Amino acid sequence: MPNFDLDYLIINIILLSCFAYCGNRISKGAPYKSATLPCILLFTLVQGCRYMRGNDYQHYIEVFNGDTPDTTGFLFIGINDTAKLLGFNAYSVFLIYSFVFILCATHFLKEYKAYAKWIFPLFIMAYMQFEEYMIRQAFSYSFFFLYMNSLFKIKPKSVKHIWRKNKKSIFLCIFWGIICLNIHSANIVNILIVTGLYIFMHKPLHYSITIPIYLLCVYVLPKIFDFSILQPILDIFSRHNELASAYAENSSKWFSSEGMNELYTRNVAVQAIEALGTSTLLYLGYKTILCHRVGQSINATLFNSFFIGISILSLFRNLEILNRIGQVLAYSWIFPVSLVLHYKTPRWSKFDKLVSIFLVWFAYEFLKYLFFPPTDKTAFIWDAPFTVSFF
Repeated sequence: MPNFDLDYLIINIILLSCFAYCGNRISKGAPYKSATLPCILLFTLVQGCRYMRGNDYQHYIEVFNGDTPDTTGFLFIGINDTAKLLGFNAYSVFLIYSFVFILCATHFLKEYKAYAKWIFPLFIMAYMQFEEYMIRQAFSYSFFFLYMNSLFKIKPKSVKHIWRKNKKSIFLCIFWGIICLNIHSANIVNILIVTGLYIFMHKPLHYSITIPIYLLCVYVLPKIFDFSILQPILDIFSRHNELASAYAENSSKWFSSEGMNELYTRNVAVQAIEALGTSTLLYLGYKTILCHRVGQSINATLFNSFFIGISILSLFRNLEILNRIGQVLAYSWIFPVSLVLHYKTPRWSKFDKLVSIFLVWFAYEFLKYLFFPPTDKTAFIWDAPFTVSFF
């Protein structure tokens, strides 16, 4: 059930305002490092001081304290052990997770500083819940930001000569990829999809393709799709991943009605508005990216990643495992939305101007998170029923 928490509301509005203000300064030419410093510090404090938010919070408290064995990421365990040596405890370690996440994110966003006015506040809207609820995967994703930063320096025009001309960037991709996957192996999906799109597909997918496929994934395929055909794919992953192995052992549950989480179901009206908003982005995003050649391969990659993610999310909305995969890919909506808002022009047709109104959909999840958060999901450490010491 939704609840109202004044501390939570004010603090998150301040955080969003900070990112909007600093992003606007960066767009006007302010030095990037000094302008992003308030964002890094405030994000670290706000997210690092959260308490008992999400199903994973207590689990990772127990993992840090050694109460729950965790053998799925030796690097994650090593980072926790190092944090202990430095004096951090199970609560203050979230400061580290949050700091690393926002530091890596702002490093990646530097390439988008021309659009910082838009992309900084949109980043909070998209990625804040991700960092809050998918704790280890989000920490791992920090290094995926660095992976993408190196990947996008590779010039993939000729796959045949890609190694000879891009050795440094390829080595960095391998380095950051290894770190990313040794913290949370689920990010292999992001690595494979983004890398494949960047190397082999340099243009955005046309809206005459993306919109029909997306609408099929929303309204048609979920009613007729046989989820059991995913079993062989899960079996392959289970040979190399302990978490996937656990899912494979319970596949009869996950691919049946028991594995369907009705929590993610949209009502008819919300689903329709979401379809309009997403279709608008697939339409305007394509037109915007195609008209601007600077950084087109990168922008097309992130746009196409969004399309794949939102299609997976829509098709498997109630199947939690695949819902997460699609959701993380779909967070890249912030990049095409920023481009559309940055390059919007009076020369747009009346139709373009009309449908652009539906882009407001992308603020929905954050506004719901801000004004109608679930009960007991707004706490900070000062709300704990006992005194929390950070060190």
